Amino acid sequence: MHSRPSARWNRTTTWLLLGWIVAGVVVVLPAASAQVGTQSADISGIIVPSHDRTDVAPLNPRPLPRSQRIGVDITAELTPVMVAAVDVDALLAEDAASAGGPMRVGVTVPVGTTLLDAEVSSHDVPGVGTIWSLSIMSPGAQGLRLHLMNVEMPRGAELWLYARGTPEQAAGPYEGMGPLDSGEFWSPIFAGDEVCVEYFVPEGIGDPGFFIVEEISHIYRGLEPPVETDGYHLRDAGPCHLDVMCYPAWQPLHNATARIFFEDG
Repeated sequence: MHSRPSARWNRTTTWLLLGWIVAGVVVVLPAASAQVGTQSADISGIIVPSHDRTDVAPLNPRPLPRSQRIGVDITAELTPVMVAAVDVDALLAEDAASAGGPMRVGVTVPVGTTLLDAEVSSHDVPGVGTIWSLSIMSPGAQGLRLHLMNVEMPRGAELWLYARGTPEQAAGPYEGMGPLDSGEFWSPIFAGDEVCVEYFVPEGIGDPGFFIVEEISHIYRGLEPPVETDGYHLRDAGPCHLDVMCYPAWQPLHNATARIFFEDG
């Protein structure tokens, strides 16, 4: 038993569920599925059907943070909030001596930053509103996720989170009391060791609201997909997939596994 909260991943059989989901799509949209081109790939000595990605319709783009939509650069002068250092060598030694169970991939580190802290910068945009921003860095992290608490935002306010330099991959907008309507939530995991927090409040709002970045989860290993077979890597998966249950050649490979990251403790 570890003495502090940590992030872990576990295995679960998921391809069967994926098959059910895709099967539902095929039933609802048989004409669309019939128009998708296919090709074959030889993996582990079997012929595996796959989509021709050139025939797949593009996914809807992610929504952009407010600063990107109005062309305001809020990150150029940010001074990162530096969290306490993480001793990865010591963590790996602890992991090597552990008795098994889900693999620990990260540990939580306290932050305690609010809108009132000096590291938070603000940009007033006439006729639009105010954008607060801050950056949180945990040097050496493969990935970070943020734990936000006491979230209470006025109507129209937007909270966005993203790895520095990639606002087009932002998570959000979070509104009100957060996605669980409880005033508390964990963000997704962002690759790298620095995450930007962007908070927009429309002009004319008297109370800008409040939230606190209580802690971060410093991911020190485990973000890269571990499975690679005959040159095929999980990173090569496309945006659209066939129903695994319709292809006997996949058995028993359809009993594959996926990773689940979760906070423990």
